Amino acid sequence: MQVLRRLVASAAAVATAVAVVAATTQAPVSAAVAVPASFSFNGSGWGHGVGMSQYGARGMALDGYTAAQIAEHYYTGSKVAPYADTMNLRVNLLHRRTSAVFRSEALAAGGGAIEVTVTGSAPVVGDTNDMWSVIATSSAVTLRRTRAGVTTTIGTGRYVVVRWAGTRQPGKAGAGATVLNLSTTVAGLATTGHRYRYGWLDFGTTTASPTTFEAVANLRLHDEYLLGISEVSSSWPAAALQAQVLAARSYALAKYGTGTYRSTCRCHVDSGKGPYYDQTYAGYLKETSTGGAYWRAAVIATLSSSTTGLTVLSGGTPVTAFYFSASGGRTQASAEVWGGTLAYAQSVDDHWSMDSSVPWSHWIPRVRTQAQVAAAFGLSDVVRLDLTSRTAGGGVKRAVAYSSAGASAALSGETFRSRLTLPSTWVSSVVDTTTGAPLATVPAPAPAPSPTPTPAPVTVTATHVAYPGKGFGLGTVGPAVTEIQRHLGFTRGFGTFTASTALRVKYAQIRAGLPGTGIVDGRTWVRITGHK
Repeated sequence: MQVLRRLVASAAAVATAVAVVAATTQAPVSAAVAVPASFSFNGSGWGHGVGMSQYGARGMALDGYTAAQIAEHYYTGSKVAPYADTMNLRVNLLHRRTSAVFRSEALAAGGGAIEVTVTGSAPVVGDTNDMWSVIATSSAVTLRRTRAGVTTTIGTGRYVVVRWAGTRQPGKAGAGATVLNLSTTVAGLATTGHRYRYGWLDFGTTTASPTTFEAVANLRLHDEYLLGISEVSSSWPAAALQAQVLAARSYALAKYGTGTYRSTCRCHVDSGKGPYYDQTYAGYLKETSTGGAYWRAAVIATLSSSTTGLTVLSGGTPVTAFYFSASGGRTQASAEVWGGTLAYAQSVDDHWSMDSSVPWSHWIPRVRTQAQVAAAFGLSDVVRLDLTSRTAGGGVKRAVAYSSAGASAALSGETFRSRLTLPSTWVSSVVDTTTGAPLATVPAPAPAPSPTPTPAPVTVTATHVAYPGKGFGLGTVGPAVTEIQRHLGFTRGFGTFTASTALRVKYAQIRAGLPGTGIVDGRTWVRITGHK
């Protein structure tokens, strides 16, 4: 998923701001203690843990919660309500590049026209036969056009503005559905993605980097921007998709603020590729990829009027709606991860992330060498770790390492995660990769709370149910469905193959290396139940 990449990059960006606790000297470790060659880290969750858990939102949606209920759960004390959102949002697509190429592509008959303007010059109109290039110069950009193998320099100016047919402001390009294809290389134009259906584009340098340019899309936040947000699978339940739209809109509105954009990127937000690692904006690809119609429907469902969209508000103001992939059972309070208290970013229940259908409910163990762990803590070697200091959300708050010479050093939880490139701070154990011996002190697992009210007991047969001999899926009823559901961790609703069952089957198949069909065939049955 795109979201996983963005969250790792975002964590790395903030990690440098997290304080490292100074090294201290403790009582010497016994010389008889062997120095482990490598460490195997085990845990749950993915991401910083602040705000909305995306897999948690998916689980809540499967449990019947609405998008507003999901958002108001994860953003403490918030209220979902209409908010004006028709401003043009500046979205950085290319950061500090020296050159780029683009062309128009027709989506329908009559499409494909493009208008390109260099500051101080008259607009130039072209079509799908043209390939355009922009090259950074000193505090300016040069525009060139190539047609039939002949390249012509159009001009040099402070900015180059690109408009294309079928948009709100097409200039002289006119009507006719068109997309703009933007890439850093000519060969890249033939690949998927990097196509933009809405708004317009401009190129310009910055004071901070006058010999490179920023390529920035200008998009109406209300719909044009949100239609291209690619943070979760479009196959997820409608309420989960809508909750993601609410978070994305709120985050963008908070970044827009008073309308002043960041001078470094000439943008309010970037496309998730830096320099700030904001939300992943994929452009027209999100709408046209598999399930894109569901995402579009989710965006439309959150539009409360032609000028407002449902937004997560705190005190009447859009929240900076942080979100992440999955937690270790509870989300994190912002104050314990980044510092600074945000009333709406507190630790809340997220048991949905620990569902067996969630890929991050348990990591694939992360193995780190002795050299990597020692370097992370700035010690000559590391023989054991103390990970008992925890946040209210259960993540590592302070990690302490001890060397064979008796020295120790400590890192904040986020720095610990960043330096060892772990998926999250919800580390449950660390073992010697060679011997399996524990290498970290961790808190004892908290006892599972008794459900309130206690679900009615479910009667199942003491013996295994045999595979019925043919594949089955959505709508099937009977003991074979019950058997699958028991092995997938269901606690209620046995016997009917629901959409929730299909989703859990799909993720179980993917983890097992099988096609993610959501239908139980013979191989899937054996992998899930362990018997024929």
